[in-house]
Amino acid sequence: MLYLEVCCRVVVGLVFLLAVAGKLRGRAELTAFTESLGSFGLRPARLRSALATTVIAVEAVAVVLLAVAPRLGLGFAALVLVAFSGAVLAAKATGREVRCRCFGADGGLMGRKHLIRNGVLVAVALTGLVPATSAATPHLGLLAATTSAAVLAAVALAHWDDLRFVLRAGPAARPAHDHHH
Repeated sequence: MLYLEVCCRVVVGLVFLLAVAGKLRGRAELTAFTESLGSFGLRPARLRSALATTVIAVEAVAVVLLAVAPRLGLGFAALVLVAFSGAVLAAKATGREVRCRCFGADGGLMGRKHLIRNGVLVAVALTGLVPATSAATPHLGLLAATTSAAVLAAVALAHWDDLRFVLRAGPAARPAHDHHH
């Protein structure tokens, strides 16, 4: 079960780290994220700015907790993701069109796909809370393989919208690329 916990911590932690890094990558990304909060009904700019700072700080806290206090970090991350999902649901219920700036870049209009991504992450976080049944010394090779798989899963979740486009679009819908090297 240690491998499962490590995998869950890496997936959730890396997704939160990518979210923080994406928003802080540059002034344009931070501004776009801050402005996107207006779609949730936050009109005064100072309120959007304060909330943007709070969201980024909360995401960073999740990353730190996942590294130093795994069980607390997994529980905290799950609660944060539920809160984010609640904000999306509340905005959608009032008919607001909210753009996803979760990772800094424009992830399209928020909706079911984002709620599914958050649900998957909540499930991963809660799975990581399953108590370990063995106190055996971990096998370094298995730990490395688990961590590698977790990194791939986190990147896939962070690029959820891109993957959905690639997997749903037929070959005719994808742009042709010149493959001359």
